[in-house]
Amino acid sequence: MIFLLCSLAQANPLLTAAQIEMSRALNELSLPDQPKPYWIGMELSEGRYHYATAKNGALFSYAEGDVQSARCEVRVGSIEFDNGNFNASGAQGIISRSMPTEDHELALRQELWLGLDKAYKSAVEAYSEKEAAFEGRDYSKEVELLPAKTQTTEFYEPILLDDWTAAFATQLSAAFQEFSFLEDHQVALYSEEAAEHYINTEGFSTSQPSSEILIRVEATARAADGSLNRTLRSWVISDQESLAPIEEYQSQLKDMALWLKTLEDAPIEEDYLGPVIFEEQASVELFRQLLQSQLSATPPPAEMPDFNGEIPVIIPMSRIGRRLLPDGWSVVDDAPAHPDKVGFYAFDDQGVPPQRVALIEDGVVNNLLMSRIPRKGFSESTGHGRGLGRDPLYAFPSVVEVSPSRHVSTAKMHRKALKMASQAGLDYVLVVKHIEPLSQTDMFEIAFSGSEQLSGLTLPTEIYRLYADGHAEPVRGASFVGVDRKVLRDIILAGEQSEFIGLKDDSSGRYGIGSISGMKVSWSAPSVLIGEMELRGQGGQEQRLVPRTEAQE
Repeated sequence: MIFLLCSLAQANPLLTAAQIEMSRALNELSLPDQPKPYWIGMELSEGRYHYATAKNGALFSYAEGDVQSARCEVRVGSIEFDNGNFNASGAQGIISRSMPTEDHELALRQELWLGLDKAYKSAVEAYSEKEAAFEGRDYSKEVELLPAKTQTTEFYEPILLDDWTAAFATQLSAAFQEFSFLEDHQVALYSEEAAEHYINTEGFSTSQPSSEILIRVEATARAADGSLNRTLRSWVISDQESLAPIEEYQSQLKDMALWLKTLEDAPIEEDYLGPVIFEEQASVELFRQLLQSQLSATPPPAEMPDFNGEIPVIIPMSRIGRRLLPDGWSVVDDAPAHPDKVGFYAFDDQGVPPQRVALIEDGVVNNLLMSRIPRKGFSESTGHGRGLGRDPLYAFPSVVEVSPSRHVSTAKMHRKALKMASQAGLDYVLVVKHIEPLSQTDMFEIAFSGSEQLSGLTLPTEIYRLYADGHAEPVRGASFVGVDRKVLRDIILAGEQSEFIGLKDDSSGRYGIGSISGMKVSWSAPSVLIGEMELRGQGGQEQRLVPRTEAQE
């Protein structure tokens, strides 16, 4: 097959090299008595990044550089049966490879050829494992890759901006200088301007801009009993023009420090069972951590036979018809309507434009997000196929709005929550202001028996008791117990709707995101009152001294 990208390939050495090597791989890659490639797709990224960390108004570390990478996927066999959609022991025909940052044709082509060769060999291994697993058994899938309308665009050249991150991070961290009680803190700022290209052997050739700014802030201080208290802030922003004035970020950093000061003598929330209010940021984390897996139609990959020679039947976690929210609630994923939001993209990682998808109506799952990975009952991708590294391209959210049937005032929500707390024998209700973002959590939990309950949510970093007389008392040390999707059906009231909040997320699992990696998403949700949740906490006994300057004394 001959591939033509016209001006798209001619304008860019990386694309030209990729097109040549993809054509060569399709025609020439082979092993004796093994299936040949029948389909190849390649994601290509090129751009520049800046990464700065700062403490106390001083630059702590800085890095910058060009970014050029390729993700190659090779499928062998046929559209009716190939190496995909199977939990093989190896890479399953997908590799991710760094590329030379200079426009050197031979160097680019060699790296791409080596990547495609490696992807092909892993595809053959996966195909052999899958063929052996299903020998003598019926294979249920009609196709291994759903059809999609061919997409082509003009080439996009990334706009590389001058560095500003080091100065911004340094000025931002200076907000912590006056707080001598802090044990540690750090501001991390990452920015990237890039172009993302996609080509495949079906004739797809798309190109689009990609930019992001991440600000991660963490601060810690000791309580009187030696417990380490930690609080966080995280902003994911689409571009430099979307940044707020630096004074707004500095104000929030000072709020973080003052919160840690209030925790010095704050009580530990040792055992709580009752209603809980989630304010804006905490509510967004609640919904995105509990709903994400329920909105993707991507089925689990087929497994190897068990000890009895049977292939396990794995029921997908997401199910149409499942009630996830109370009556009247809806969830919509609509990237096309929000081109200014962090989760927007023109084409997913399979070159398919995203669609508006009404996922939940009247509290019940009505539809699901799709990639080109097939699932029974779905005939096409909704343009949500995205992934990282060598992960398969799962169906993943983009710009999500969670909406209730009606909103109530904060005062009414507080009154209702306090009444429910009183019925539970409590004289206060817990209010959660902030929860650790998935990309900043250091939690790792394993249950060794069925009696152990995992948290189900990342840790609350800012939480307080609200009393009937209106006064608030910060508490510390608390973590959630046994939270799962069913808690969302116990939403009593919904308050003010949040703005869309930019986040980074990952389909491969809570503990594999990393501080600057992940896929860009935006979520909007109202503050909520949950009827009943359980939280437990404990303190520590380690004492430490923090050095001070004469000015701080």
